[in-house]
Amino acid sequence: MHSLALKNSLLANAEKPADMGPVTCSRFLKFLNYDPEDGYWDDSVDSIKKFYEILSNYSTRQREYLAFVIKRGKIEGSRWDERISIFPAELERLLRISKLESVEYFRVLEGDNLAWYDDDEPPAKLRLNALENDLNFFVGLRRYCEKLVGEEKALEKIIVECDFTLLD
Repeated sequence: MHSLALKNSLLANAEKPADMGPVTCSRFLKFLNYDPEDGYWDDSVDSIKKFYEILSNYSTRQREYLAFVIKRGKIEGSRWDERISIFPAELERLLRISKLESVEYFRVLEGDNLAWYDDDEPPAKLRLNALENDLNFFVGLRRYCEKLVGEEKALEKIIVECDFTLLD
């Protein structure tokens, strides 16, 4: 509990996941066929660590929303420019949330440069961005989690519980 927080205050009850940030990301990056000797490896690890810091400040509901988009969205684009996208109305229907709630969750992702609406294709789709160094983290993470033997709920553990040790 925060020392300045009253026992039943919002600050005292604020959600904060356990500190299980990534260290090497070696299993994940090797899965993506990255070479540890390449400078791009270190940039990717830094990018994933920055994403972890952003994600760990989200509420559980925000992380659940993102995990759902990653899991249920459609992978589109060419091999080097793949993105996950989903129609907002589909999200609202499947998650049983209001349009306002969906927009609020989206705005958090957009504010952190993790998502955007594709206005060029009506109706607009919510699309997930690559991370800082153009690491297509979300598509790679989904594929990694689908292949992760013995971890049926790997995506939820990584995104919702912020357990990035599964990438090491």
